[in-house]
Amino acid sequence: MDDVFDKLDDHRIQKLTEMIELHEFGQVFITDARPERTNHFLEKLNIEWKVIAVDNGTLAVQKSIQNP
Repeated sequence: MDDVFDKLDDHRIQKLTEMIELHEFGQVFITDARPERTNHFLEKLNIEWKVIAVDNGTLAVQKSIQNP
């Protein structure tokens, strides 16, 4: 999902994050120009997730949470 939190209102973001937490999707990739916003929503979920930054073609894990 490309910059999805920028395009949705709070109610729709809440519904989407509930669906992610309930594993209604398989693996989900979310891009966001404001990673602190994505972290804010994901930290509330009881799921495993990672933040991976891409800088000049190099990948780096910035944050990894395992809350199964």
